[in-house]
Amino acid sequence: MKFANPYLLNLLWALIPVFGIMMYGIRKRKKILFGFAKADMVSLLIPGFAPERRWIKAGLITIGFGFAIVALAEPQLGYKWEKTTQKGVDIMIALDCSKSMLAQDINPNRLERAKREIIDLLHMMKSDRAGLVAFSGRAILQCPLTLDHEAFNY
Repeated sequence: MKFANPYLLNLLWALIPVFGIMMYGIRKRKKILFGFAKADMVSLLIPGFAPERRWIKAGLITIGFGFAIVALAEPQLGYKWEKTTQKGVDIMIALDCSKSMLAQDINPNRLERAKREIIDLLHMMKSDRAGLVAFSGRAILQCPLTLDHEAFNY
């Protein structure tokens, strides 16, 4: 895992004195409270008094600050985009779709054989762009030049 601002993680060290100050406050409050009344009388004077709640609260506040600091450091997980240069050629394939391509002189017929040859050509291409123009009287762009050979097959 990487962080966009890793220097902010140094602020995690500041959580130690923050938690220490909270502990000091909790103990000081308890000392002052028990200075006025004995331990068994505090529960009568303050209904619902539970000193362990303050410890839980201090722990949760410290953890919350820790998560906030980590969030400010912007953790990054995933892909790293890089620009690459590739050498390849652009190939525009013209496919005749007229009725003469349905002749049975080649198994199964000329059109189906041409489609299979185009698919074989695509499997050999790696960094080349390919496009397809089908024609039968007039030309129709079926697939513009693309590196996505799977999209070309549809």
